[in-house]
Amino acid sequence: MPAAMTRPESSQPMVPPSRPVVLDSDVVSLLWRKSLPNELYEAMLGRTPFITFVTLAEFWRGVWQAQWRQSRIDEGLRWHSRFQRLHCDGDVVREWGRLSGLTRRDGHPVPANDCWVAACCTANRLPLLTRNRKDFEPMEDHGLILL
Repeated sequence: MPAAMTRPESSQPMVPPSRPVVLDSDVVSLLWRKSLPNELYEAMLGRTPFITFVTLAEFWRGVWQAQWRQSRIDEGLRWHSRFQRLHCDGDVVREWGRLSGLTRRDGHPVPANDCWVAACCTANRLPLLTRNRKDFEPMEDHGLILL
């Protein structure tokens, strides 16, 4: 991560560039396949895109599942390198526990990977762009911002 993007020791959210947005794995997949719908493309215009460690993990799952050749893996890694990355740290872990616990308490449990993506967003106070809004809506009442 560039020096300007590191988290200070005080556990404050990192200072994001102007107009950041976290892309859910579904949006990244559509971008990769060059089939992003216009409304999602327009929501990204003028924004700095971030991806989470979950998107990278799901990329690797796809690599192993589909038995990609090394050249295809290299192409995918180069393509993913264009995005700023959000990793898992103590703040994200606490947010995952908070979001997971609150949505379960509310009667709307969220799948673990969706909760991790949301935790990256809320820990860093960044909005999320997803095509699967319904999966993330239970976390809007707990600080998640959906575009």
